[in-house]
Amino acid sequence: MAQKKNKSQLTFDIGTAEEVATCASCHPGGGPYEFDRNGNRLDSVNPDDAPALDGDYYTYSSDETKDGTAAKPHKFDWRKSGSLEADCFTCHLDPDTKRLTDANGVKPVTYNPRIRIFAKRVNGKAEAISMGIYPGAGWESAFTYSDPLSRSKTKFEAGKFYSDLDNPMADSRNYLRQPYVEGEGTPFTDLQAKRKFLGNFFTEAPSGALMGWDNNQDGYPVTYVKLEKNKDEFDALVYYEVSEFDEDDEITIPVLSSKDTESGDNKWTRVCGQCHVGVKDPINGSLQVRTWGLGMKADIVKRAEVWNLDPQTEKDPGYDVHAAAGLECTSCHAKGKPDGVDWEDYVTDADHNFPKGTDSGNHVRDDLDNQPGPKNCTYCHIQEGSGPDPAEAHENVFGSAAQSHIKGIACETCHVPQVRYWTFRTFDYSLGFTYNYDNRHFPGPNGKMMDVMLAPYYGPIPGYGMGNVSWLVGHRDSEDFSTDLLAPVAYMEPDKSNDMYGQMYQHMTGQKGFEWSPPMIYTKNKQGEQITLANPITIQTWFDKTLKKVLYPREINAAIKGHFFTQKGQRYALLSTGDKIYDKTGYMGHPDMKPEISTLDDVQKMRKALIEILKKEGEQNPDPVLFIGAHYFKISHGVLPADQALGANGTCTACHGKNGRIEDRTLAFTPNSIQGFEEGIQKGLIMIDPEVNYIKPVDLDGDGTADILGASQKEVLEKMKEELHETEKK
Repeated sequence: MAQKKNKSQLTFDIGTAEEVATCASCHPGGGPYEFDRNGNRLDSVNPDDAPALDGDYYTYSSDETKDGTAAKPHKFDWRKSGSLEADCFTCHLDPDTKRLTDANGVKPVTYNPRIRIFAKRVNGKAEAISMGIYPGAGWESAFTYSDPLSRSKTKFEAGKFYSDLDNPMADSRNYLRQPYVEGEGTPFTDLQAKRKFLGNFFTEAPSGALMGWDNNQDGYPVTYVKLEKNKDEFDALVYYEVSEFDEDDEITIPVLSSKDTESGDNKWTRVCGQCHVGVKDPINGSLQVRTWGLGMKADIVKRAEVWNLDPQTEKDPGYDVHAAAGLECTSCHAKGKPDGVDWEDYVTDADHNFPKGTDSGNHVRDDLDNQPGPKNCTYCHIQEGSGPDPAEAHENVFGSAAQSHIKGIACETCHVPQVRYWTFRTFDYSLGFTYNYDNRHFPGPNGKMMDVMLAPYYGPIPGYGMGNVSWLVGHRDSEDFSTDLLAPVAYMEPDKSNDMYGQMYQHMTGQKGFEWSPPMIYTKNKQGEQITLANPITIQTWFDKTLKKVLYPREINAAIKGHFFTQKGQRYALLSTGDKIYDKTGYMGHPDMKPEISTLDDVQKMRKALIEILKKEGEQNPDPVLFIGAHYFKISHGVLPADQALGANGTCTACHGKNGRIEDRTLAFTPNSIQGFEEGIQKGLIMIDPEVNYIKPVDLDGDGTADILGASQKEVLEKMKEELHETEKK
């Protein structure tokens, strides 16, 4: 994110406005989304009065980030968009009480429903957008890929409310913060799909989140939002159903209170889960893993966590002994009410800095890391004593080795034997596009789905502070049928893991089955040095050694002119210099449809293009190098019963010996290797983050050619332990 003060665009990434449009899909507003870094409300300041290149009042548009630009950022007028106030209902609106039942009998989640969006068009141009309510004849969907008029057997009736559970981008809050209309505007893929940006409506986002709530249970939501064209812009209009209010114009809101912590009904888990994990909806039965514009819940990306509130068996995805016992997220992550303070006083001044660990992926408010940390296995089972003491049970099985293992190995390392949801994750921005290795599906003959690899072309970095408005979205009518041109990302499901991408994943990691056994790392915590479970998230991008900065998406994207095909059908990326980088990798004889940097010659081509772009920005001696880094996100949920833990049979082979997790396992960090990788490091063309300097080319299939960039589990543990000791010496 751009600094507050900037001498040039060389230090300007994205402004506050684009950061809000990206991250507000999960974050409830307030703070930096409402006030600038001087404490002024954002929509109270005239941008003409702000200093040039002020990080709060200048920004790049999403299209500029997406398409790439070396130009200066422009002013952003918060007085039009409004600033995003804290939306308390995101967490505190009861997820069960008085949920709206839509016209098809579906109950969308109360807080931020996914809705059908309809457009009124005149000569093909959108004149109004209706959210959730079908206005009547002459209206069609704003999403041409997800047109409910063409794909649905529903007979739409004017005035009734319709939800859209399977559309990842149609939740009301996302649409208000970055609304798009399909079918007009600028093509954003090689399929010639068009998308036009209507404008930000941050102020109305909290009202839109109430569209799944029906207080008087008459089949209509409390709020209804419509966007109407006003000359060249759109106005957001919020309507309220007057019959919801009493004679004093007041309304009773079903608030989920802090007092309900540890109630055992899992409401807080479902509320937290809307951003963090996949949670099975107890009312509609669907596994809610794709609600947000981010494309995936945060902790599925980082930690592969699915939370099952009502598992039928211990083998069900998302089973956890603590969830089965009735514990909720707030049981470990909420700060308790201080003694001597009444609930009535506490709720008006509650401490919302929830106990958390350390997020190694960023450095925002590091002062809140582990201050305090959440309750963990050691706290409950050893220190505080509310859980059974494991000492005797472990000694009965492992004898004298029990205490050394309890001291040197975190409990979850053995008690979370598998993660039953895919979590291998690499974000590759080295060619400007968002490549995060998600499987996408195209419809083949007769609508049957074909499995292919497709990146969201020209997409800026997904989430975490970068503009993310270019996901290709669509609809799948059933498991293998679609009437859309493009269907949404389909992640490997735990019970459907042996598809083409599942096989590719197994090839990449060298693992034989999908019961994914998480990597192990060394970490230093209150218990000392311990081995624990973690998932590596790899970043492959570019770093400018002159300015000592990771290059911005707009700069990298500016070096790319597009994706094209040769006469023989081979895909390539055309660089701004005229050079071409081809798609040379794939699986089982099929190209993966992703041009990639796979040789030092490719590195030099892209480096040349980036030098040209950086000089246009005003840098005199740019020195971009390919940069690879990785951060580990700890895995601590999904604890299985003791008899299913590793070593429960009294043997050591689960970790040690042939096929053990330590001795015979390769960790994949990127899905393809780079020829001449070591030479590139020596020549200063490739840089690896010192934290993961064990990454190297790995030959998975023994044919003499490196398949991935990775390392053995044993190397990772050895190098990390050495680094811990070196740090202690310093």
